[in-house]
Amino acid sequence: MPVQRRGFFFRHFEKMLCAVVLVGILMGGVYVSHRGGDLAVELNTEQVKLDIKNMVAAREKPPPVVEEPELAAMVAAQSQNVREPQQVPDVTVTALPAVYPSQRVGVDMEFDLEFNAPLREDSVSIEGAAMLVQIVQHPVDDDYSKVRLKTTSLEGEANVTGIAADRKHIFPVVVDAEVGKTPYAPTGLTAEALPGGVAIAFTEDPRIAEDAVWVSYYEVWRRDWSDALGQYEMVYQLRPDVALGTEAESDSLDDLPRDIVEQLREQFGDNIPRDVLERVRRDFARTGARREEESPVEEGQLTWTDTGVTPGARYGYKVCTVGSNTYPTRGEPTGVANVEVPPMIDFRFLLTGPGSVRFEIAKRVGTGSLATVRRKSFWVAVGDEIGGVEADRTTQRLDSFLTGYILVDFHSQLVDTGTGRPTSRVIYADQNGMLYERRRNETGSDELWKG
Repeated sequence: MPVQRRGFFFRHFEKMLCAVVLVGILMGGVYVSHRGGDLAVELNTEQVKLDIKNMVAAREKPPPVVEEPELAAMVAAQSQNVREPQQVPDVTVTALPAVYPSQRVGVDMEFDLEFNAPLREDSVSIEGAAMLVQIVQHPVDDDYSKVRLKTTSLEGEANVTGIAADRKHIFPVVVDAEVGKTPYAPTGLTAEALPGGVAIAFTEDPRIAEDAVWVSYYEVWRRDWSDALGQYEMVYQLRPDVALGTEAESDSLDDLPRDIVEQLREQFGDNIPRDVLERVRRDFARTGARREEESPVEEGQLTWTDTGVTPGARYGYKVCTVGSNTYPTRGEPTGVANVEVPPMIDFRFLLTGPGSVRFEIAKRVGTGSLATVRRKSFWVAVGDEIGGVEADRTTQRLDSFLTGYILVDFHSQLVDTGTGRPTSRVIYADQNGMLYERRRNETGSDELWKG
């Protein structure tokens, strides 16, 4: 049998294995010697006990309480945190319909309704009893807020509707055979200036009674002509039954103006005689002021006294009828009655002296039948206000006679260009600096100097 050739590792494998085992034994011995020798680390048993004790205490200790913020404090903090407004989402909300007061009209008549906004042309319709009202025209004279309608011979209620700016407008219409009368304007309107006010008088149109027109009240409109751009404004609603006046059966003062009540109480205190109260109430209710006996109130004449005027101013008045069974509800106004209210105080100069002028002042006190005129004289120097202040000898109360005008200059020797006669004059100014002149014994209101 032939001899097989083998390598070095195969021939010496057992020797190499023994060498590896021996090296491992040597290294294990070195390691054991190091652990037990001077290089070994001595174990600290006290520290180990302390660490174990701390771990047990930490395990038994309850977890820390986490404080939660209060809800009220959070809301308050958010309310004080002002931020820029955010964009509001587009949410479609249907607007509530606009409902108008009912309009009462008669049968078989044509009339116009005026809405508060222009209506879409294709949106006007009749809801409810459509056979009562017919649409005649829309727009009316290019005005899309107006609708012209016509009623039939039937009575009832219907709604005229339309759309304006995506909002529905509803105008109820009541058709009544008793409605549709003409609110005729009063006749014979007059305005008379009286102490402390203006007496308005007029007569009801005879056709009001003939056509059975129900008059709710008469509206008195006034304009102050001192205001160039002023407009007429409604100042009073005069009911026919109150305007004709009846004597009151009680001692109540509620139906009298405050200034008249104050005069009565100042003169009589709280115990006002019944006959005086009835006379003043009757005088105010029928005329508002004292009238001459030869000028009685006409039968059927309605009167009212405007005490809210300014003395010395000029006013215009007109009156219109407002009915409850008429169309339109308010009729056309009367013509204008103009009046100038006399001043409450006036002056005239009597004579001149060295550097001053003697004036006589006339002042109206009270209104109506209680009105009186007081007169006092004062010396006034140039630059001073015309008039003066005097103390009442009985009550020691100060009574002012100041006019509001300033004496600017005076001329004692002057020839009148019209007559050629010698005269004298004063030059004075109002509160706005406007200059005026007045000759001897001239006055601004003859009413204050009567008697």
